[in-house]
Amino acid sequence: MAKKSKYGWVFVGNTPAGRTQKPTDFVKREVNNSMKPLIEKLKEKSLKPIPEPHERNHLINIYGKWYRNFYYIYQTFKCPPEGYNKEKFDMGLVRMRYVGDEKFDLAYFRHTGEWWDLPSSNNLTVTEAINAIETEPWFQIF
Repeated sequence: MAKKSKYGWVFVGNTPAGRTQKPTDFVKREVNNSMKPLIEKLKEKSLKPIPEPHERNHLINIYGKWYRNFYYIYQTFKCPPEGYNKEKFDMGLVRMRYVGDEKFDLAYFRHTGEWWDLPSSNNLTVTEAINAIETEPWFQIF
């Protein structure tokens, strides 16, 4: 007779994995339309001409996109011409996890390469999320 495993399924409850739901096409369109002005505002405030020659990474673009149940805002940086393998690279700024009922959890991208959930930014509407992105220090562009 086969040995019974000591592992099994558990209810994840109100954890981030338990709160994630699949967004509808309507929600995706609404978020895209709501985030466009914010992204344009961030671009206007943060994008500056690149001096040539440049010796450090420079921000050249900010954009948003959906991937599965998450809406991301990314920054694109241009690398100096010498000493780098890539011409440019992307780095995360904001992750919005869809939790259902047109609500989102926010996370920011840490220097360690991980997304870090903010407990103070759970179950936000799109308008509240935009306000948090504009005012919270976690989402500043340097």
